[in-house]
Amino acid sequence: MAENSSACIRYQARQLARFYAAHRRSWAEFYPSEHEAFARAAGPDNDLGLVLDAGCGAGGLGLALGERFGLRGYVGVDIHAGAVAAGQAAGGFACPARLIAGDILAVSDLEPASFDTVTSLSCADWNLETTAILAACWRYVRPGGRFILTLRLSPLPTLMDMGTSYQYLSFEDAPPEDCAGLERAPYVVLNTGHALSLLAGLSPAPASIFAYGYWGAPSPTAVLPYDRLAFTALTVTKPEAGTEIAATRAELHLPADAFFAPGEIPGGGGN
Repeated sequence: MAENSSACIRYQARQLARFYAAHRRSWAEFYPSEHEAFARAAGPDNDLGLVLDAGCGAGGLGLALGERFGLRGYVGVDIHAGAVAAGQAAGGFACPARLIAGDILAVSDLEPASFDTVTSLSCADWNLETTAILAACWRYVRPGGRFILTLRLSPLPTLMDMGTSYQYLSFEDAPPEDCAGLERAPYVVLNTGHALSLLAGLSPAPASIFAYGYWGAPSPTAVLPYDRLAFTALTVTKPEAGTEIAATRAELHLPADAFFAPGEIPGGGGN
């Protein structure tokens, strides 16, 4: 079972190491929403600079980004020591790389405000300390840098506790009734407005927020009261040093009904 010896849940399932040692290790294995967010962050120079990956698993993102973008270096942090060990053994990075077994909320040997790009893919929304993880990742972004994250959004109320929304750690797409006895993880779903307010409320306030998402069904191994979610990747840009932000710019490529519950869309009906 999961051990909560630090702020983040310390997962024990060996399946995590096996899965991430073999999957999500090439650019083609990442989602269209993630492609859009990274392309926005890389800009016309197609460069992501020095990258910090919170919840790196076996470091597959570092390999995938090296196929597509310029990288000055890659640092991955993951609380699952087995996944980190698998990534360290595999190697193959196109830039200087380091993988750290530890909690992103407690790691002590990383310099704040020193990374061009910080990522949290299926990390902040797979733990009970979602808001703390967002704030921790933001602290590591340099002025003018980017924070790229993925979230599950809904126009319905936020689900942020294990009593209402969780996922069994099975990678076989089995139904929940076949997963009894397996370790569980929180399956955090954020109300769309709540998610944007969390990001806009980061300190310092972001210069801009870019979001790209689309409707999809929850994982077959998840238990929650919602039957569809807006799976979304976001790029949040930190202002340059000395810049005061009067208002955060937002560019949101999301379904219109991701903002309003059925029947609540102004001037129209719901599905």
